[in-house]
Amino acid sequence: MAALLAPSAFLDANVLFSAAAGSRETACGALLDLCRHRLLHATTSAAARDEAERNCQKKLPPNALSELRQVLDNLVEILPDPPDAMLQAVQGQAHDKDLIHLATAVQARCLFLVTKNVRHYHPRPDCTITVYDPEEVIRRIRRALYTLDRVEFADPPRGDEPASL
Repeated sequence: MAALLAPSAFLDANVLFSAAAGSRETACGALLDLCRHRLLHATTSAAARDEAERNCQKKLPPNALSELRQVLDNLVEILPDPPDAMLQAVQGQAHDKDLIHLATAVQARCLFLVTKNVRHYHPRPDCTITVYDPEEVIRRIRRALYTLDRVEFADPPRGDEPASL
């Protein structure tokens, strides 16, 4: 059986910063836990990484920057900058400083973009990206878990039968 790939999510700088600053009980921390368990594939841009690192250096204790870098090294794929054509394709769908994030996420075919600044993004209906704040992503995951067919889990495997996923 082929392994299922985890859905890709683009994490904005403010999500990365919040994950470095906060506890694992926050929505941003929970998203990183999903990445640790390979249930979500986190991506970001070099620009978002740099912004998160600058904000950590300015606003948080020194250990937060090393925590952020550990997260970036182990859990987040840094995507290449999108071509100019992709930046032009998403023109007007985000604040100017956020265009690179939207273009990077679209170019990488991410399922969604996670940011605490949802109001900065206005993707057109034909855009392949949905923009959510971290709490909404967690709410949607919870809702999806509630819809699982409970019958699948009713009878545990017996003897040498492999558990089916």
